[in-house]
Amino acid sequence: MSDDNYTKLLAEELKTQRTQILEALGGLKDVPKKLNKIEESLEEVKNDVKAIKAAVTDQSKQLNNHEQRLTVLEAV
Repeated sequence: MSDDNYTKLLAEELKTQRTQILEALGGLKDVPKKLNKIEESLEEVKNDVKAIKAAVTDQSKQLNNHEQRLTVLEAV
């Protein structure tokens, strides 16, 4: 292989690699938007979990109160 052919082959390979890198970097432009959507969804999930936790705590307190009331009624 002559030096000229080798240089052309090397230049073509570099061009291909450069194109691949630019395509890969182009896909990264949507990452911040996707991260923002994930953060919003996560915040919504956090709020839902807080609401569920509050409801479960309230139900637990009501159940405990119910048990105490039953005990008092049974003692009568």
